[in-house]
Amino acid sequence: PLFFKAEPHKIGIIFTVMLVAFMAEILVGLRPLKSIWETLKEIRVPLLFFGLLSLIYILATIFSVQPHFSFWSDPARAGGTLNFLFLQAFCLLAFLVIKQDDWKKALNAALAGGVIVCLIAISQQFGLISNNILIHYANRPPGTLGNTDFLATYLLLLFFPALVLGLKEGN
Repeated sequence: PLFFKAEPHKIGIIFTVMLVAFMAEILVGLRPLKSIWETLKEIRVPLLFFGLLSLIYILATIFSVQPHFSFWSDPARAGGTLNFLFLQAFCLLAFLVIKQDDWKKALNAALAGGVIVCLIAISQQFGLISNNILIHYANRPPGTLGNTDFLATYLLLLFFPALVLGLKEGN
């Protein structure tokens, strides 16, 4: 998240790298196909809803006033059906790739990234770092995400897992 500005091609690049690594694990034999199918069978109901949501998105794109724009969207806004499908595939692949013991590490890495993004936004707001390095914003700093709404949503989505982890570690 530190280097992401809302650009869908970066999500596609990360997804492609994860997909190649996942396929290499399958080909080398580190991850048998039987275990992948068993994992997918365990989550078949959420996968059904995932598929229905994708179908609704695709149908909405086909029947929209501007299907081309609905599919690609504006790169600066990180929207569009293609970006949404990449995000869904990324979530499914992350579920399949990340092992049970590594989820806490992934969450801690996400929280560390959120802290860094938050510190950058604070330094943009109050001008703590020179203007040659970071652009200062008088009202609503975007952090590294390129949009204040994205920053707010990102930090809000990280707040609840941080709260749960904090309460769990506190006990």
